[in-house]
Amino acid sequence: MMLSSAVIDIFLLKNTIILILLLALKKEVKGVSHVEMKVIIGYSLGRSLKDAILLIVLCYCAFITKNEILIIRNNLYDVIRTEKQDKVERRKLRAFLQMTYDNDFTYTLCGIIPINMSLPLKFYSICLAYLLIAYQFSQFIN
Repeated sequence: MMLSSAVIDIFLLKNTIILILLLALKKEVKGVSHVEMKVIIGYSLGRSLKDAILLIVLCYCAFITKNEILIIRNNLYDVIRTEKQDKVERRKLRAFLQMTYDNDFTYTLCGIIPINMSLPLKFYSICLAYLLIAYQFSQFIN
């Protein structure tokens, strides 16, 4: 879904840039008024903004989850070191602490791409690169 969203955003933004240039140069397009061009620009920017917000919210939730696990680890370590427990309780706390280390609580896309707060920046830098490539090819073809 994210890949298809990125491809759609790239083509929408490419056409948006073309429409903005046409509006700036006051050129007419057959069968399309200036109002329709502005509506298309608004839709394209709104869709791209929606995709960006959804991606940022997803990455923020993953970031919060990872930070909460770190807090739990620190609290478990402090409880094990400072408070007096019997052998069974201490063994259970150590087992739980070891489980938090063994099971890495990070989210990934298809087990390949880690979801963290740097993902939106990487995602939109790739979109921008392909947007520039698509724009250059459209100039070459036209």
